[in-house]
Amino acid sequence: MPQDFQRLTPRQLEVLRHTLLGRSAKDTSKAMNIGIKSVEAHRYRMMRNLGVTDRFELFFKAMALGILTVDDFPVVSTVDPSCFNDRQMDVLIALATGESPLDIAKRIGINKESVDTHQAEILDRLGLQGRLAITHYAFQQGLIGLDESGGLVASTDVPCPDCDGSGKYVGLNVIESCARCGGNGRIRRAA
Repeated sequence: MPQDFQRLTPRQLEVLRHTLLGRSAKDTSKAMNIGIKSVEAHRYRMMRNLGVTDRFELFFKAMALGILTVDDFPVVSTVDPSCFNDRQMDVLIALATGESPLDIAKRIGINKESVDTHQAEILDRLGLQGRLAITHYAFQQGLIGLDESGGLVASTDVPCPDCDGSGKYVGLNVIESCARCGGNGRIRRAA
C-alpha cells in the first residue's frame, strides 16, 4: 500500500472503501455500526491526511496509486452509453472527470441549469445517485480512463451509437458495414 494510505487507521480505511464506492455517510454509518458524525469526522481527517479536498480528488488519487481498479466496483448500471445523445454524453464525461457544472456550461456554451437538467436525466436513466456514481459508470464503460499522471480523462475511442459497437448495420435484411464508424465499431469523440 502506498505511503499516503499507510497513515490511515483501519477504521479510516473502511470509511475510505465505503466513500470510494459512493456510499453516503448514512449508509456507511449503518454498515459500520457507528454514528454519522463519526463517519464524517473520519472522512475529514482522512482527506486532510491525504491532502485532498473532495471525493473526486480522493477517487483520482486512489485510482492513480493503484488502490482501486475498475474490478473493485460493483456494476453500477448496465445501460448502454449509446442511449445518450452527444450533448448528454459530453456532460456525462465532463461530470465523470470532475468538471463542475458551471465550468461545463461555460465550455459548451449552455447555461448551468441546462447542465443540471442533463445531469438529472443521466442519473435517472442510469438509475444512479450522485456524481461519483457517474464516474464509476463512465470508468466501467470505458468512457474515461487514467492519463500518465493518474488523472481521469475522457477516452477518445467510444462505442459507435449507430451500430452499438458491432461495426455492422442491419437494414432491409442486409448486413453491411456501419457508415459512421467504418465497420470497426468505435468512433472518435473529442476529448
